[in-house]
Amino acid sequence: MATRRRGGADLDDLKARLGYGSSSADPPAPRDEDSGSEEVDAQDGPSAEVPEAAEPPASEGASALDELEVQARALHSSAPAPAPTAMDEEDYANAVSNVEDDAAFSYDANATDPTLQAPGSKSLTGVMIAAVAALLLGVAMGAVATTANFARTLENQIIADATAASTAVQPRATRIRTLRASIGDLTVDTYSADFDAHLRTAMAEGEIGLPAAALGSISALMAYDERLSSDLVNFVVQSNLLSQLIQRHLALTERDREEIDRLVAGAADTRSYGVAIDLNRSVAAFQAFVSDPDANPYTPMRGERVSFESLDMVVEGEGEQQRELYSVTNAAGEPMPVLIHDLVLLDREQLLPPATGETALQRYTARAANIQQTVDALVATQNDLITQLDERGAAPPMTAL
Repeated sequence: MATRRRGGADLDDLKARLGYGSSSADPPAPRDEDSGSEEVDAQDGPSAEVPEAAEPPASEGASALDELEVQARALHSSAPAPAPTAMDEEDYANAVSNVEDDAAFSYDANATDPTLQAPGSKSLTGVMIAAVAALLLGVAMGAVATTANFARTLENQIIADATAASTAVQPRATRIRTLRASIGDLTVDTYSADFDAHLRTAMAEGEIGLPAAALGSISALMAYDERLSSDLVNFVVQSNLLSQLIQRHLALTERDREEIDRLVAGAADTRSYGVAIDLNRSVAAFQAFVSDPDANPYTPMRGERVSFESLDMVVEGEGEQQRELYSVTNAAGEPMPVLIHDLVLLDREQLLPPATGETALQRYTARAANIQQTVDALVATQNDLITQLDERGAAPPMTAL
């Protein structure tokens, strides 16, 4: 980097004060920078008077400038030195020379100096780390608060769903308990008019089965309480199954009613049965046939079904007019005397349907027994379900944060 003495800077300043500018037509001759490197000590030189400068003529501006420069140098050598400043004289001369020398001074926008550092850069990094940590902490705390509020909202919804489910289950459970109390002790090994009457009453009071659509309105309870949701599904299935069993039973019983009544009457009948015939007329008809088949074709005689509690023989008349008789009841329900040789007994099993086939009465008793078992199982299920629903619905609601 080029250096320049302080005298050059003072000369330029003096020229500016006197009003002389640099001439573009006749510039000052360049100086040898190396020949004038030795500085003059202002403290050792004697003070001298400054000679008066003569006013140069206007036509000789270049020579006047040279003479003015000589006088300025003399003035500089005789003037007292200024007080030393904090900046070193060499550094000051270098700074002045660098500013005035356009070729030596250039600005590079892309230049970087690794020794330069923005003020407070280390502390800024710490602040940024602390800000990020605070942000993450805030997000975490917000997530925890949101999760806690969601949990409280969900819990309150489950409590409300439990109350709604209990309201839907209670009336149906009451009808089922009433039905069980009315049919639980009935014997269903045969037809029971009381059994069917209680079933009709239960169906007339309202729906027994809880519709599956009711579970859709308590979605929170169904989704987040496994035990209660399982018991509710079981109650829906069993209550609807019971309702269908009752409806089907009543419909099939009505269809088979005549056969059931006949079988019931036959099973309840303790009498014995037989067929009464007129044996004398049958024998006479057979003898006539044997004598002259063409004139007297034989036709079997018809008998009459009779019933009796016991066969007690009654004797009527005397001698050749004496007859031995049984007192029986004909099909019209009237008493009828039958000669002892005119009664043919029937085996009771022959009057009933075959044992290998299923009768309407057997189907009836199977359906009735199935209904009783379903009611018993449903009562046990619903009692535990209602207890859980009541406890869940009685819980106090939780307040949000």
